[in-house]
Amino acid sequence: MRAPACGGSPRLRRVAGSVTVFVVRGLGIAGWLAGSLVLAGCGRGPFWSFPEGETRRCTAVDFLFVIDDSESMGRHQQNLRASFEPFIGGIERSLEDVDDFHVGVVTTDPYRGNAEGCRELGALVTSTLGEHAEIEECGPFAEGQRYMSERDDLARTFNCAADVGTRGLRDEQPMRALTRAISRTSGWWRECNEGFVRDDSLLVNVIITDEADGEQVPGDTREPPTPESWFTAVERVKGTERNAVVVSLLNGVTDDCPVTDPAFDGNNIAEFTHMFTHGFVGGICQPDYGEVFSRAVDEIDQACSEYVADRTPVPGI
Repeated sequence: MRAPACGGSPRLRRVAGSVTVFVVRGLGIAGWLAGSLVLAGCGRGPFWSFPEGETRRCTAVDFLFVIDDSESMGRHQQNLRASFEPFIGGIERSLEDVDDFHVGVVTTDPYRGNAEGCRELGALVTSTLGEHAEIEECGPFAEGQRYMSERDDLARTFNCAADVGTRGLRDEQPMRALTRAISRTSGWWRECNEGFVRDDSLLVNVIITDEADGEQVPGDTREPPTPESWFTAVERVKGTERNAVVVSLLNGVTDDCPVTDPAFDGNNIAEFTHMFTHGFVGGICQPDYGEVFSRAVDEIDQACSEYVADRTPVPGI
């Protein structure tokens, strides 16, 4: 267990970071270095300073759907696809002044339905693998990219891309898929995900999985990932957690989705989700995701109205 000063939520540490910047202004380089040491001791890695930004209405939204494609997910995937059209319709009505959308789908394993070169964990899905191993092409998408946009018939193209099937690996890695999809650090990223996540957009992450996450990846000798590390990955990409929304449909975190085996609960992902100002959790086993997505529309609208401009992370000393 870490010391209390470093053991609170990242949101509190983010506030502490802004206080550090205030001290820097008042005390000069000594205050800056002191703040850097405090944050480094809290496991934040390199010290990132965020310039103050004014809030304004967002003008672009990027939607990332992380879909579990393991064998237990068939009915949940059907539920998601059935709920998407009213969800995106609600977004378009609520954000009527926003006409710039990117929509992407990734799975919880290196997806075999993708073309060679993009069968990587976190690569956007452009073709799907049927129950009899047949490939269905979902594109080409209207902008000629591996993600969908407002120029596509989203009801059709999303229904295709989200039909990822249930032939995926049992070693699901939804959060690693999410962070790899947006991080821009992998060698395959330029070919498979280039242009999807933009610096000046609101990022909406929708996670749907009936498994836990946070266990050690087989063969990986590094420290296991944590909700804090996932939060930091998103925060660094967007400059501030306020420019991201997280909607997680999980097992074992609501009364209507109980589990008896902790290997199937979503507590780690729920903890990550609740770190965000605009994050909330729903039960994956609900027969209709309409209520969850209705709430998501309201949350996205609120986040859009509070979008923080010019919050690109700037490395500190």
